[in-house]
Amino acid sequence: MFGPLFLTVATAAFAQPYSLHRAGDVVQLEDARTQTTVSILPSVGNIAIEMKVKGHNILYWPYGSVEEFKARPGMSGIPFLGPWADRLDEPAFFANGRRFAFDMQLGNVRGEMPIHGFVTTTDRWNVVEAQADTEGAWVTSRLEFYRQPIWMKQWPFAHTIEITHRLHDGVLDVETTIVNLSAEPMPIAIGFHPYFQLTDSPRDAWKLSVGARTHWLLTSNTVPTGETEPIERFFPTPQAASLGEYSLDDVFTDLVRDEQGRATIAVTGKSQRLDIGLGPNYRAVTLWSPKERPFICVEPTAGIINALNLAARGLYKDLQSVAPGGTWRERFWIKASGFSGASHALISGVRDRLPTPQPLCDQLGSLPIVAPVQDAHVLRIGAQVNTGRPRVDFRVSVRTSCEVPGRAIGGLNSDLSRPVQLRRVRVPRPFSLPIVENAGSLLPLLRRFAPVPRGQAAIPLP
Repeated sequence: MFGPLFLTVATAAFAQPYSLHRAGDVVQLEDARTQTTVSILPSVGNIAIEMKVKGHNILYWPYGSVEEFKARPGMSGIPFLGPWADRLDEPAFFANGRRFAFDMQLGNVRGEMPIHGFVTTTDRWNVVEAQADTEGAWVTSRLEFYRQPIWMKQWPFAHTIEITHRLHDGVLDVETTIVNLSAEPMPIAIGFHPYFQLTDSPRDAWKLSVGARTHWLLTSNTVPTGETEPIERFFPTPQAASLGEYSLDDVFTDLVRDEQGRATIAVTGKSQRLDIGLGPNYRAVTLWSPKERPFICVEPTAGIINALNLAARGLYKDLQSVAPGGTWRERFWIKASGFSGASHALISGVRDRLPTPQPLCDQLGSLPIVAPVQDAHVLRIGAQVNTGRPRVDFRVSVRTSCEVPGRAIGGLNSDLSRPVQLRRVRVPRPFSLPIVENAGSLLPLLRRFAPVPRGQAAIPLP
């Protein structure tokens, strides 16, 4: 049989391993070699909403769709916290020896103990660079804080923030750059609030390795008192703490660092492991994991909870600031290991995105071979494939004794009213491979289903 045939479920490994593409508001970074995909939503706080490793989303993001998240965004994924992270013990902060009270009438700061700043879900981020090359895929977004009068009223330090999410060799690197445009030193109290999950075991079975020496004692309102204790008094074995024994909302400092100043916190399940690395300007880490919730937050922060106000009282000595015209820069990174391709268990966020099998007709036989794939599942059309080899071996038999609708198999001759066996099919000209979301997760289905992208053409399976 000769004719145009649009081929197989494909991955980006046919070209360079790294790619970047957009789907609506989402910017997606992909590393085909490690089967890692990171999805970032600049229009909602520049939050990374997914980091999938071989089909497993290691970020807790309890939403069925981007649209649902945009309608009611909540803390999940990897949100940025600024201009301060975590809690303040009053609706005011201290900087440069002065007290700055918040204007509570503006509505962007709430409560007697304001938490997580006020830019967590802002739509003011602008993408300034998005690229992929042989070394990685990355997207840089910029927030021009100084342009927002309502923000400047609460935090009177003009500055810009740039965040680059970079994917290389399966590792997500998140670099933050803050430029102080004001005439005074600006305190740095920002942080991130990543929500992590493992999929091979429940939360209470996870182990923690906490590379820190000091644990801060907290008030009943969970702000540091100024007193500390050795970490061993809290975690007797900080390199192998059982998460099931703890409900965490705790602050750690004096991080254990290597020669390059890098610290590491690790979360381990049955075989899966996440290593969260922190550069030297992340001076503290908060661990938050309520016992009844299926995640753990490992929060890289420039300072401890309530750092601004504790520093003014002489109870915290490590508050950072950036001089007028100066730049503060730091990064943290996430490395996943021990993950295998999703097989029989369809995990977080994948189940609803897999195609639903539909038989071609009653006489088709025992195995349906076509399943629809929604538009969103076809990430892009890949580079053209050279068809210098005239034959492609599919090793798939298709037999039917009734006419197959053209909408089901659009890339073949629509008249399949007689039995047909597809084994060697000549491809007469170059064609493009569709790149399908979660191809790794589809592998268990490949012997049974042929996804149909955009309702246009069947994709016979190898």
